[in-house]
Amino acid sequence: MSCVSKYRVLETVTLAGEGVRGNYPKSLRIFVKAHSPYWVAEFYATKEDLGMQNAKRGKRVCASTGVKADFDHHGKILPPNKEAFRRAIAWARGKTEGIKAVAEERIILKSTFRHYAEELKKDFERRISKGLKSKRAWYEHELRLTNGKGTGILQQTWADWDINEIGLLEIRRYFEDLSAKYGDKQIAAIKTTIRAVYERAMEKDFPDLVYPRFPKIHSTDRYPTYFTGGEWNKLLLKCRQLAGKDAAGKWLTTQILTREEFLSIPHDEKLYRSQRNFFELYHLLTLFGQTFIRAQDLYRLKVGTFAPSKDKNGLPYLAIRLSETKTGTVRETTASTERAIEYWKRSSAYAANSDSYLFFDHYERPKDAVQHTGGSMLRAARDCFRCVLKEAGLEKDRFGNSHTLTSVRHTCFMLFLERNEGKVDLKTLALNGHTSVEMLESTYLVHIQARRRIKDFQHGSLLT
Repeated sequence: MSCVSKYRVLETVTLAGEGVRGNYPKSLRIFVKAHSPYWVAEFYATKEDLGMQNAKRGKRVCASTGVKADFDHHGKILPPNKEAFRRAIAWARGKTEGIKAVAEERIILKSTFRHYAEELKKDFERRISKGLKSKRAWYEHELRLTNGKGTGILQQTWADWDINEIGLLEIRRYFEDLSAKYGDKQIAAIKTTIRAVYERAMEKDFPDLVYPRFPKIHSTDRYPTYFTGGEWNKLLLKCRQLAGKDAAGKWLTTQILTREEFLSIPHDEKLYRSQRNFFELYHLLTLFGQTFIRAQDLYRLKVGTFAPSKDKNGLPYLAIRLSETKTGTVRETTASTERAIEYWKRSSAYAANSDSYLFFDHYERPKDAVQHTGGSMLRAARDCFRCVLKEAGLEKDRFGNSHTLTSVRHTCFMLFLERNEGKVDLKTLALNGHTSVEMLESTYLVHIQARRRIKDFQHGSLLT
């Protein structure tokens, strides 16, 4: 026996090497993976074995034998019993002899990338009908799969190949073409859809303990567009100045206004860039920067979306219950900072009632979740935001990328992680931030840690 760490295998046994009798492929072996207690059978099948005469090469096929491995009192794996050998041989013979007649039909009809894309569509339609998913979630996948410009995933030649036969080379060439036409931003969205199709294939036709050898898609490190601490303060200061002062010469944004006082702020219905709209934009940005909410969900925020409460220790926090535009699911999160509670109180003080929208309530909202950008509320917020950016000289970041409202969410994550690195539970932050730990690490932490390593190196070089 030997340990093959390349495939994360604990123990492996080659049947021919152990002298096991029987009619089976010479490369047949059984092994135990680190994440599974079962013996797994595997052999290298040639294209003739599987009825794939048109294929360029054979492939390794594997399946669980259903026989658990035995361990001694030291935790070492004991040699496999005869039942594991018997099942492995029976499976290998059936694989090479029993499916030859239908192998070509199975590959063409049931195992192609296009087939599993259709399965993914059916799964989304079923979840949408039950209210578990929004139409927008599938709408975005469908655009990537069937792009009218010829760059859709299903318009590629390899979409009709067997999903196990698609190599990393084909996908890389596809990404290179996309990058040349649209830049790297399009590739990140395409990767999401390709992963969803592969995951659907694994769930439907492959056992949980033995995964097929899908081509590994490497995630590229994203560099988010965000404001530094100084830029964020400069942005809020400019927004405060545009919101103006009251008769006593005090900044309006620093006061808690009643509904009547709020309506008395100068406003022109024909213009987005009015003094009252800048006042609301300031409160939107301050609350937005404390709650990790997505920019596309801003039009959904109501007074009742937020509820101040206290935990078992009597510490105050802000409970947030929001139906997301991106996924269509209702998420319950919390914001425990004192500033979040303070900003919510200021914003809700001038609201019409508990069921009214928190910001820009006098503008219409998008009627369709798929075309959520159609509402004039988001247009008003974006137009005012662009004006503030221009006045503050912050239209682009230091790399030349244009700032949008999404930059506020990135700023919230980046500054929070910079100031609390090593002190915050990433899983809790991911849940409250409507994201994942993987996204936090690949989008924010990787750049924070890289900058700190550079500073450490520079500091060390100065000491020598």
